[in-house]
Amino acid sequence: MRYMIVEIHKTSMLVPSIIYSEIDSEHYEVRKIEIFSNGHTGFATEILEFGGTGLSDKPIPSVESINETPGFYAKELKHSEFEDAWSKYTKQL
Repeated sequence: MRYMIVEIHKTSMLVPSIIYSEIDSEHYEVRKIEIFSNGHTGFATEILEFGGTGLSDKPIPSVESINETPGFYAKELKHSEFEDAWSKYTKQL
């Protein structure tokens, strides 16, 4: 598994400002957290969607590829960093 955080600058209320993703060996999301500029959060797994968040049906690009897009900043996370975010933002369950 890979873990990634993507910060999206100049977002609207409909686009998250931060996305955390857990990504499998085929580059598909397994778990995701979306954080919006108004404080709203959503998350998804392969069997659960909350707050309007769903997993992408397309492979997730590399950090380098994402960082080539203006307004996007991505970096790899450690497994423990993703789990800390998952615990923090999925307390609604």
